[in-house]
Amino acid sequence: DAGRLLALNPRLIYCSLSGYGQSGPLVDWPGQDLLIQAMSGIVAMTGWEDGPPTTVGTYLADMTGALTAAYGIMTALCARGRHGIGQEVEVNLLDSMINLQAMDATVYLNSGDVPPKSGSGHWLLPPPYSVFHTRNKDMVVNAHSDAWWPRLCKAEEFAHLEHDPRFATREARMDNRAELIALLQEMFVTRTREEWLGYLGQFDVLCAPVYDYAELFADPQVQHNGIVAEQHHPVVGPVKVVGIPVKLSSTPGEVGTPAPQLGEHTSEILRELGYDDAHIDRLHQDAVVGILRS
Repeated sequence: DAGRLLALNPRLIYCSLSGYGQSGPLVDWPGQDLLIQAMSGIVAMTGWEDGPPTTVGTYLADMTGALTAAYGIMTALCARGRHGIGQEVEVNLLDSMINLQAMDATVYLNSGDVPPKSGSGHWLLPPPYSVFHTRNKDMVVNAHSDAWWPRLCKAEEFAHLEHDPRFATREARMDNRAELIALLQEMFVTRTREEWLGYLGQFDVLCAPVYDYAELFADPQVQHNGIVAEQHHPVVGPVKVVGIPVKLSSTPGEVGTPAPQLGEHTSEILRELGYDDAHIDRLHQDAVVGILRS
């Protein structure tokens, strides 16, 4: 465990990543993405008001936990650089997901207001702050504040709504959310997404296309950023993977090798630790370790 290892090497950074924590009533429960999403509250607040709770469409809890662990490890490394000592870093998926929702959770903790399902909008913000269907594809529009609402109303289709008492202020738009969304939606279907993006852009309206992956990875900005890396895998051949989103000016990283096969590097790592080939073979024969045989 961490205590015994730190006694041997006080500079060690030891990360413990679990589902719910290293102790407590749920310490032995399986910590899996779907379960953590459900328990974190995010599923209950996702979806349409008259529909069932909805999971997020990717492995959000797993990725959030991993990123939180990486952040914790880097913090511990920084502390070791300053103070010369290692430590254990404890991270769990449930706390990581709660932290991801810090703004909404803080509102609940101080008001008792439980976030309702708000469709494609946000329970704390008035419309427009959501997805709208156009003549051909979907887009998002954000003009929820009193500073941004007049920008949207510069468009001729929405000019008559700017000073309508039902929508003229943030509070009024919150009170008449469903009515406003319906009126806006009637207008958005009159043009294509491309037409709306170009038109609303003239007025500095915050808007963007809703992409699927095919559109996302064909986008010129995504291609310019170079977020996709290409590798050669020894089994499947050429593969494309998501690259590194952080760019360092002096020490840039790269996705240098493909994901290893099970046991591919066992012998190499054990040799680095001082084991000779005979000892490694015995460990393999006794099923202590797995080794990929070519």
